[in-house]
Amino acid sequence: MPHKYLIKTELKNIRCFKDFSVTLENEQNPLLWTMIIGNNSSGKTTMLRSIALGLCQEGDAACLMKEIPGRFIRRGEKEVLFR
Repeated sequence: MPHKYLIKTELKNIRCFKDFSVTLENEQNPLLWTMIIGNNSSGKTTMLRSIALGLCQEGDAACLMKEIPGRFIRRGEKEVLFR
C-alpha cells in the first residue's frame, strides 16, 4: 500500500479559526515531520481534530463530533470548511 501524506489543511469558521490554511510541503515534496506549537487555547487540538475528522469516514466523523466538548463551529457562522 503506498504512503499517503497530508500536504495542506484549510479551516474556515471552526472554533478559533476564521480562515486558516497551512501547506505541509516543500517544493512539491511532503514534509515528513511537522511540529505544532502554540500557547494554550491557540487551536492546536482543534486543528488536529479537524484533520482527523477530514480523514475518517462520515459515520466515524459523526461519532467523533459527539465527543468534542463545546461548540465546534464559530458563533454566528453557518458556513464551515475543513479539508
